[in-house]
Amino acid sequence: MTEPEQPRLLSMNALIIYGFLALIAWGISEIVFDRSIIVFRPDHWPIQQTVLLGVSVGLILVLISRFLNRFSWSQTLEKELAKIIGHQSELDAGILASSSAIGEEFLFRGLLLPLLGPPFLGLILSSLLFGAAHQGPSKAFRPWTIMATVVGFIFGGISLWTGDIIAAIIAHMTVNYFNFLHLVAKEKVLE
Repeated sequence: MTEPEQPRLLSMNALIIYGFLALIAWGISEIVFDRSIIVFRPDHWPIQQTVLLGVSVGLILVLISRFLNRFSWSQTLEKELAKIIGHQSELDAGILASSSAIGEEFLFRGLLLPLLGPPFLGLILSSLLFGAAHQGPSKAFRPWTIMATVVGFIFGGISLWTGDIIAAIIAHMTVNYFNFLHLVAKEKVLE
């Protein structure tokens, strides 16, 4: 397989896997539990406010991740993640960011958050599961698991606050997209 085909394969596989995950989460929520996977409450926020909140939270989290890059553990984690992400075009990074954000938000915030108990308990459990899903093959990935758990609380919190998962999806896409592009640039420097 040539080098340009490999990133496309990663983004296409992610699209298939996360699309399937989103479809399963949607099916369980809508068909089995007869509730919307996207909207929790009828009094959810207007879409303009939700989008603005999602972009704002996402950009703040991206800035925090850049600040954390001052620490050696973060630099090590970044190098390991850059090896996994590899060379991505902006389009491939967008596909990867969007598909993973939608699939994970449908599962963790859309299905599990309301399913795992009252709001606070659902928030705790879905965030812990979200963190557990972000483990890597070595000790270098432990900070990623911890950060994903914290971010899970943030995404879950804004979902409960707004009454839907739209802001969480947008924030997640924003974080993933800018961090994937950053990792692609890092991978080029490592070569």
